[in-house]
Amino acid sequence: MSDLATVQACEERLVNVWPALQTIVMGDWVLRFAQGYSGRANSASAIRIGADLCEADLDHVMRLYRAEGLAPAIRVTPLSPPDLGARLLATGWRPVVTSIGMVAPAGMWRAHPAVSIQSQAGTAWVQGVSRWQEARKSNPDHLSAILKQLRLPSAFATVAGEGQEAGYGMSVVDRGMAEIGSIMLAPDQRGRGLGRALVEALLCWAVQHGAGRVFLQVEENNVVAIGLYRSLGFQEVYRYTEYRL
Repeated sequence: MSDLATVQACEERLVNVWPALQTIVMGDWVLRFAQGYSGRANSASAIRIGADLCEADLDHVMRLYRAEGLAPAIRVTPLSPPDLGARLLATGWRPVVTSIGMVAPAGMWRAHPAVSIQSQAGTAWVQGVSRWQEARKSNPDHLSAILKQLRLPSAFATVAGEGQEAGYGMSVVDRGMAEIGSIMLAPDQRGRGLGRALVEALLCWAVQHGAGRVFLQVEENNVVAIGLYRSLGFQEVYRYTEYRL
């Protein structure tokens, strides 16, 4: 059974550490819009334990996303009633992807000389992250628009390999918790420990900036990343599934 208090802490902070361009509050839910860049920033998400959706709520979600030219999307987490997913399936919604929420307490992580960290995302960092992303997250302007909404302490990391930029990642701290995300590594640089160095440097930065816990979300089929995160002390706390209409 999920630790619902921890789930709520992560999901509530996610609104701040990965901001959308526009956010609409609908009771215990937030509806977020960011030009289609990333599922989390373009879907409806629960931020309170017991958050449910009635038929009128679903109609409201559908109208608002379609008005923006986006496929209506809902992230179903343990904060919602257990039967919400089944109700969505019965009315035409379909699961797209399931992800794992992982959390680690502050650890004895260390910085790495191959990793440089900046407080703002420069052009090279944005272009680098966009280079290896999936199609709907390959637009650097859309990524920049999200990052410009950040109002919290942030770190943008770059790891070097063989004399060139080989990977990127970021972390943001919000009230004692930090998220790490946007972890990207050049395909030809994998298997050399650069991903571990990148993530560990971000974790070290997060602790130095007041994080007592760190969380992340990773697709359930990304077994390599999940193995890395487990080796760094992360444990699965919950899973969520994104549904689209």
